[in-house]
Amino acid sequence: MEFLNSSVLCYVKMMKHGFDFKGVCSRGEYWKAIMVNTMIALPVLVLSNVVHFHHIAQIAWIVYVIVTTVPIMSITIRRERDAGWNPYWYMISFIPGAFLVLIYICTRPTTQGILMISE
Repeated sequence: MEFLNSSVLCYVKMMKHGFDFKGVCSRGEYWKAIMVNTMIALPVLVLSNVVHFHHIAQIAWIVYVIVTTVPIMSITIRRERDAGWNPYWYMISFIPGAFLVLIYICTRPTTQGILMISE
């Protein structure tokens, strides 16, 4: 239960600091926030395709995507910075299939020393 609570706290922190592109984000914080985001997004997506009132569910899906796009971008850029990579590597996510490179970058451990990009 503690893992779930800490994961939800990471998600809330992601949403609170949604427009903060400076600083860093640890691997744990990043993946916990992404996990909770996925746990919320998948049911909303499924409901938007299954429910009888699918127009309302589709609107809910669109609103959710709009609300979470910038915070997810922000936390990913902070994670890249923490891993010692240039934040501009986020742009690779716009190339189809190249998001795997972004996943690799986000799985890298925190860097110590010269590679760290200062705020």
